[in-house]
Amino acid sequence: MNGPRALIVLAVIAIIIVVVAAGVALPMLLRNEGETDHVGEMRVFFLDVDQGDAILIQTPDGKNIMVDCGYVDYASEVIEFLRGHDVQVIDAFIATHPDPDHIGSVPTLFDEFRVLSVYHSGFVKTTQTYENFIAAIEAEDCPIYDDNDIDAGDLLPLSSNVTFEVLSIDSTAEDSNDASIVLKVTHGDVDLILEGDASWSTELDMVERFGEELDVEVLKVSHHGSSSASSYDWLDATSPETAIVCIGPNDWGLPAQSIMDRLETYAGEVYTTDGEGGILVLSNGLSCTATGLA
Repeated sequence: MNGPRALIVLAVIAIIIVVVAAGVALPMLLRNEGETDHVGEMRVFFLDVDQGDAILIQTPDGKNIMVDCGYVDYASEVIEFLRGHDVQVIDAFIATHPDPDHIGSVPTLFDEFRVLSVYHSGFVKTTQTYENFIAAIEAEDCPIYDDNDIDAGDLLPLSSNVTFEVLSIDSTAEDSNDASIVLKVTHGDVDLILEGDASWSTELDMVERFGEELDVEVLKVSHHGSSSASSYDWLDATSPETAIVCIGPNDWGLPAQSIMDRLETYAGEVYTTDGEGGILVLSNGLSCTATGLA
C-alpha cells in the first residue's frame, strides 16, 4: 500500500493507539490519585488536662483509641470532650504507665464508656491509684493485654487504616516512667510517636533498635518536657516537624527550659497543651497539620 491511502491508514492506526493508551492511562492515573482515598482522615487530640496526658485518636475506620486520661480531677473534662466528639465506645484504652497523671481518670471514664480492650505496661505500683485502675479495667470484662502479651516491635490490631507499633514496654523497669508503652502511630505517610514518660536510657535503647524508623512528623515529648528525657540522640533520630508537650501548672519546673530550647533546635514547631488549650493533629495520610483547640 503506497501513497495517500497508506498515510491515511497509518494516521488512523496512530489515532487508535493514542485513544487506547489514553483509555488505559486515565484509569491508572485515577487509581494513582485515589490510592490514598482509603487512608481517609485521622484526628489525634492532645487534651489540656493540666500536668498530665490524655490523647484521643480517631481513625478513618471509626475507631476511638484513648492513650492515657490524666488526673482524676480532670475526668469530667475528658468525658465531656469525648462526648462532644461523638465517642460512644472506646475501642482500646492504652495506659502508658501507672502514674496518676496518666491513669487517674480511668475508674470514672470506664463508668461512662464501654471499653472494648485495654493495654498497659504491666508495671505494678503499690498505690491507691494503681489499685483503682486494676479494679476498673477488670470490672470492664474486656480483653486486657500487658508486657506478658506484648513485645517491642509488635503491632497492635486496633485499626485497618492506622498502624500502632510498640517501640518500648518494660514491666521490669526500675521505675514506672521507663515501663512506659511507647507507640509509633502511622497513617499513610504520616508518623507520630507517643512517648509516655520514658527517660533518656529508654530513648537510647529505641534509637539502637529502630534507628531510621524513628523519623516522624509528630513527637509527643516525654515526661512533660522533663530533662530526664528528650536526649540529643533521640531528637536527632526522630527529627520531628512538630513537637507537643503535655503540660500545665506544676511544682517541678516543667517543662525544663533546657528541653524547650533543645526542641526549638530540633523540631520545626513546638506546642504546649496549656498554651494552646489542647492540640489537634489532623492527618490525611500524606501530610498533617497541628492547631490549637482554644
